[in-house]
Amino acid sequence: MILNSSEIKAIEQKEFKLRKNSFSLMQSAGEKCANYISSKVSKNKELLVICGPGNNGGDGFIIGNCLIKKGYKVKIFLTIPFKNKKNDNYKAFNELNCKVFNLKDLHKELKKKTKPIIVDCIFGTGLNKNVNSSIKNIIKAINKKKAFIYSIDIPTGVSCDNGKVMGEAIKANITLA
Repeated sequence: MILNSSEIKAIEQKEFKLRKNSFSLMQSAGEKCANYISSKVSKNKELLVICGPGNNGGDGFIIGNCLIKKGYKVKIFLTIPFKNKKNDNYKAFNELNCKVFNLKDLHKELKKKTKPIIVDCIFGTGLNKNVNSSIKNIIKAINKKKAFIYSIDIPTGVSCDNGKVMGEAIKANITLA
């Protein structure tokens, strides 16, 4: 079954009511993604978890934190500063026990001659407009890296409603949803 963004939001709202809070859904999803990734990736591989400012980024913070606890070498990047520090994504950010790198650091990291595993948590199912030039440049640098890429929910830059590329899109190897 393929769902559009409004159908996904409706299902999430039902789940939030069942769980009595929305953060537990993010926590559960992040842990399950981390478990899947850890079942497929060797601990000697470096992972770059690239997070946006919304709930997809919150998933990434939880994934990164879980992988660190499992003994993986993980670097977590925040691409855009938070607009609202009351949301679940900020709660997930505050639970991190590691340094979080910024956009400038990410560009440096992507220029290195390494082969990390990339976890794309920049934008998820809520993307409803073309990505801005800053994010477009990140996406191009990630795709140029030719690393193995996991996207969470949907590859950044792809519209959940129609599958169209919103200016530029991550070329994921696997999408976990």
